[in-house]
Amino acid sequence: MTPSNRLMTDMAVLRPRLSAEDAQRMALDSFGVVGTARELPGYCDGNFAIRSGDGDLFVLKLSEHGVDPAVIELQNRVMAHLGERAPQLAIQRPCPSVDGASILHVEAADGREHLARLLTWLPGTTMAEVSPHPPELLEDLGSFLGEMDEALLGIEDPAMHRESSWDLARGVEVIDSLRTEVIVAADRELIDRYLLRFKEDALPRFAKLRRSLIHGDANDYNVLVEPGLDGPRLAGLLDFGDLLHSFTIGEVAIASAYAMLAARDPLAAAASILRGYHARSPIPDEELESLFDLVCLRLCVSVVISARQRRCEPDREYLSVTEAPAWETLRRLVDLPPQFAHAMFRDACGLEPWPSTAAVVAWMTDHSGECLGVIDAGSCVEEAEILDLSLSSPAVEDPSELRKALAEKALAIGRHGECRWLEGIDVGDPDPATLHLGCDLFVAEGTDVHAPIDGSIHGVVEDDHGATVVIAHSPRADMSFFTIYSGLASVAIGVGELVVKGHSIGAVGRAACGKGAPCLHVQLALFLGDRLPPAFVPASQESVWRGLCPDPAPLLGVLFGTSSDESLSADEIEAMRRAHLADVFSLSYRRPLNIVRGLGQYLFDEKGRAYLDAVNNVPCVGHCHPRVVAAGREQMGLLNTNTRYLHETVVRYADRLAATLPEPLEVCFFVC
Repeated sequence: MTPSNRLMTDMAVLRPRLSAEDAQRMALDSFGVVGTARELPGYCDGNFAIRSGDGDLFVLKLSEHGVDPAVIELQNRVMAHLGERAPQLAIQRPCPSVDGASILHVEAADGREHLARLLTWLPGTTMAEVSPHPPELLEDLGSFLGEMDEALLGIEDPAMHRESSWDLARGVEVIDSLRTEVIVAADRELIDRYLLRFKEDALPRFAKLRRSLIHGDANDYNVLVEPGLDGPRLAGLLDFGDLLHSFTIGEVAIASAYAMLAARDPLAAAASILRGYHARSPIPDEELESLFDLVCLRLCVSVVISARQRRCEPDREYLSVTEAPAWETLRRLVDLPPQFAHAMFRDACGLEPWPSTAAVVAWMTDHSGECLGVIDAGSCVEEAEILDLSLSSPAVEDPSELRKALAEKALAIGRHGECRWLEGIDVGDPDPATLHLGCDLFVAEGTDVHAPIDGSIHGVVEDDHGATVVIAHSPRADMSFFTIYSGLASVAIGVGELVVKGHSIGAVGRAACGKGAPCLHVQLALFLGDRLPPAFVPASQESVWRGLCPDPAPLLGVLFGTSSDESLSADEIEAMRRAHLADVFSLSYRRPLNIVRGLGQYLFDEKGRAYLDAVNNVPCVGHCHPRVVAAGREQMGLLNTNTRYLHETVVRYADRLAATLPEPLEVCFFVC
């Protein structure tokens, strides 16, 4: 049958109709297992958990009516093959019947014949029942799938070339045939947007993808996890019912599609699976370019098939269990530039996020002396104040430091690549967007801004915060990039106009960077989608965004000091601590935290992540309370020593504290 015809078959007619009592009897008569039966959810098959009197568990599995026996034999063959070639992988194994056969022909209560097997039981909880899914778990899943697919290479069987509606190689055909099953007009329009993209952009690339035998259904109900010291860990993989000869990279795409459903950052979830898979079964870069489209293709196939199944069997909730989150994920992904996804996936595989990054940076460095800079500041560029606006900077709490620097210099520069304290930072966000992707030039309002090298105006955006100009540059035939200038008061130039080095593009407005001073934000981008790149991104995406938006310093006429790369990493700090601090100073946690700031009841690490502080003796007034800070500063300016000497302040302080305590508490012990 073709995919469309196969889906038109009412699956309720094909599924086994068997009671728990029938399953118990079958387990005893056919496989010699005495036990109790409990029905398990299933897509096409009938599944029952069989618990023997000894406490052993098995799965009695009855295939849908009419299935080709060769398909079931292939599943058993693959499970046995993996048991020999990759015994470290936790998968089920077929158990022989009382007659020694691994597959039996049985008759259900309705008289229909089905193929029955008894499989070993895998302990664990489905990944769908566990949240969140840490990157380590997803990377382990990718590693598992990569090892499995490597072990499956070389297997050849006619049954693996069957037609299936879930085969990504036929995905566009399936969506085309079932799109009308989607009743909601807005949802159908969404599917049509994806379908158009697949037909116009993806299909030519799909035709070149490698093919091999894959599991084909590592969804979150087929992946088992178990508790671990550092969170859930992989426990095994179920259900080889979708074994197919299909796109090799489809294994990653399918697992990623389902991991995205529960992910706060869908692309990061996919990248974690890919990282693990690539380490075990390398994927060529030309195939990575298709991964994002394949993920979206799987989600589209899933929702159109669910729409059809819901109409055929409205009472079977299991058939549509992922439909709502799949729709939500498709809405989240539809406007995401595929180029960014490709960069994320390249980074996960240890490649440069953008292929031309190194060449562009090298060209800018080599030609920096020829760049005019972007402002009319004369020699002040060389004397510019390099500002520290990071999370650990005093300027965060005392803006007067920033104002002082700006008053003394004609130009001050805010650094590229530093994590900054942002007003309104969400302390509940585990991955806040704090990483700064450009350079900020603090100059006088009205300062003229001009193109540092030749180019053409790619875009102009004006809003309540001022104007932004985007210039496209192609310094040589094989190289292109964009420069972005935000914080302009206004512009007198239009899209498409050619600009030469030194051409005026506008003037600096007022307080555009939000630091109480006029500021020009300059950003470099190696590609643009249909929107400007963000000025701030989560630090977890640092390596990707540094590749997409490198430091524009060479274009500013400044080569050194504008990037925050000099900061020590947490690992470097820990190594220096071991070398220079006594062992008596212990560190907390298996992965020590690099804490750079405290405020109120929270501590903040170098990336801006907030941690509720319940251990550092600050529940009363919190960190950095202004009165406590002022009192400490005043005392340290007068005397800073221990209590071996007489001093009036310490005894008066102790007396005031004791007065607030119930008897017999009256003695204070001060520590620092």
